Amino acid sequence: MRPSFIIIAALPWLAVGVARADDGPIEVPPHLAASLRLTTDEGVFSAIISEGGEAGYEVKITCVSGCPAAIGLRESVDDTPLGLFTRDQDDLLFSTWSAGSAYRVRVWTLRQSGIVEIAELSSRGRPAFESDRFGRAIIRTFESESGIASLRPVLWTYSNGAFTRSNEAGRSARRPEHRRSDR
Repeated sequence: MRPSFIIIAALPWLAVGVARADDGPIEVPPHLAASLRLTTDEGVFSAIISEGGEAGYEVKITCVSGCPAAIGLRESVDDTPLGLFTRDQDDLLFSTWSAGSAYRVRVWTLRQSGIVEIAELSSRGRPAFESDRFGRAIIRTFESESGIASLRPVLWTYSNGAFTRSNEAGRSARRPEHRRSDR
């Protein structure tokens, strides 16, 4: 007797249905690329990236539970999604995208007062996601002057509701002006 196998495949173009949230159903788009449910101190949020929209992909983030009013964000993106994730310790939602010859990182804050994109960063090399010794989110991107120049790391640290740029050593990116003395 030959063994029989059952193969279950989840194909993105077959992902049609309804997922259940605390306050009711969430529509699952037919061309789902990524999805995530995020619980913060301020509510429960659903993030869905699907094919479609004006530019190729659509990002839809909504509060599904715990928010006093219906809040959400919907935007079209012409890059290709690679990932959608959180740090499980704050109200930040991260996404990575392929943008031709570069990576793109987008970050949103999810709060009862609204959903806001707080960063859109480009990187010539694969970005890295870290935390500093204080637990703040850090994104490491890479840039260069041209396509053949060496890549330089750039650190972006989350503080006071925004990502600020610093150099590799962690100091502020502002440099003092160097003046050449005339002799």
